[in-house]
Amino acid sequence: MRINVIFGSQSDSGVYEPLCQQLKAIEGVQVYFEVCSAHRDAARLRQIIEEIPCDLYIAGAGLAAHLPGVIASLTDLPVIGVPCMDNLEGVDALLSILQMPKGKPVLTAGVERVDHIVQFIKWYHMNRHQPPAFHIVSPDWAERKAAEFKEPLEAIGWDFVKKSSQVDHPPAVLTLLFADLFSPPLPVENAGIKGHLWLGAPVFAESRFQGDLRVLAQLADAGGLWVGVNNFANLQMSLLKLWPVGAKEKKLLQEIQGGVKVSAK
Repeated sequence: MRINVIFGSQSDSGVYEPLCQQLKAIEGVQVYFEVCSAHRDAARLRQIIEEIPCDLYIAGAGLAAHLPGVIASLTDLPVIGVPCMDNLEGVDALLSILQMPKGKPVLTAGVERVDHIVQFIKWYHMNRHQPPAFHIVSPDWAERKAAEFKEPLEAIGWDFVKKSSQVDHPPAVLTLLFADLFSPPLPVENAGIKGHLWLGAPVFAESRFQGDLRVLAQLADAGGLWVGVNNFANLQMSLLKLWPVGAKEKKLLQEIQGGVKVSAK
C-alpha cells in the first residue's frame, strides 16, 4: 500500500516525523512525504496529486488547516487529516478538518494523534481488499438514523453485526460510532468500546449546537477517526472510498456524492 503524507509546514516536524517513521515500519507500506502548503504552493500540491500515485493520503496542518480538505477536493482517494497544535490548542485546526462539506469527506484524527492514525493504517492495510463487517453503536434516539445509514450499504451486500462481542473476532469488524454530544461522560466510554478501532460521527438531535465545542476535541482525542457533526453522508462516502471494490460500491458513491437520496424512507 502506498501512502502520500503531506504537511503544510516544516514547523510540524514533531508530528510528521514520528508519523512517517511508524508508517514505514509497517510491512508492505510505502510512504512518500513532502511539505507543501495548500495556500503558498497550490500548483505544487496539484502536481503531487496528479503525478505521484498512492492509495491513500494523510495530510496535516494547523490554524485554518485547509490542506486535507483541498486534497480531498482534488482526488477521489481517501484522505485522513491530522490537526496540528497552535495557540488555540489545535481546536481550530480540528474543526477546519472535521467540518468538511457533504460530498468531500476527510477522516479526522484528534489533535496530533499520530497513534490513532497508525493504529487505523495497520488494521486497514490488512483488511483493505474487502469490506469488513460493521458494528454500529448509537444512542437510542438515533436508531432511525442508524437504519437509514446502513440501508444502502446493506443493499449492495455489505454486512452489519449486532453484537459488540463480535468486534474482536473474524471476519474483520469495524465499529461505527454515532457519538451523542450531550451524553456525558464521553460517548466512547458509555458505549464500552474504548480500546477498539472505530470510525465515528458526532451527533445531536437539535437543529443547532449550543454546547461547548471543546467536547469535539475531547471526543476526537479519545480515539478513532471522525467525520463532521451529523454528517452521515460523509461517513458513508469515507467507507466507500476505503473499500471501492466493485461496480456497486462505485455507483453508490457517485449517488451519495451527487446528492441522490439513497437512505431508507
